[in-house]
Amino acid sequence: MAWDEYIGILMSGTPPFVQEAAIYGSEPGKESVWAATPGGQLAGVTVAEIKAMISVDRSTLFASGLSLGGNKCTVLRDNLHTEGDNTLDVKMRPTATDPSSYSITIAKTALTLIIVKGMKDIPGGKINMKASNMETYLRNAGY
Repeated sequence: MAWDEYIGILMSGTPPFVQEAAIYGSEPGKESVWAATPGGQLAGVTVAEIKAMISVDRSTLFASGLSLGGNKCTVLRDNLHTEGDNTLDVKMRPTATDPSSYSITIAKTALTLIIVKGMKDIPGGKINMKASNMETYLRNAGY
């Protein structure tokens, strides 16, 4: 499977509104980056961060947030383990090198996590739709 093609699909849009996208393997023991926007923050997501996102214990997510590629994110809505939704909406916090915050949606299938990061000032709803559409496609394809 050419996963880079799916990154291209996630990045497409007129006008462009997706800054980065990534697809990760999420099976226990097989957590890894399958494809990501080259040079982006999402390419640096670690196995520990993947495990934290898919963890069944959600008790600390709203209080502590999560990290993506070492960048702290605030959890806005957690339906990652809710059948029929399977998304987690977060906001990437500003950093010393980038004072902006970004909307991010994480979508889950049986075998993958799809992460879509919007451009500055893009509302989360547009990002959520992009991730959800890919989640539905991959789920229907057996992933």
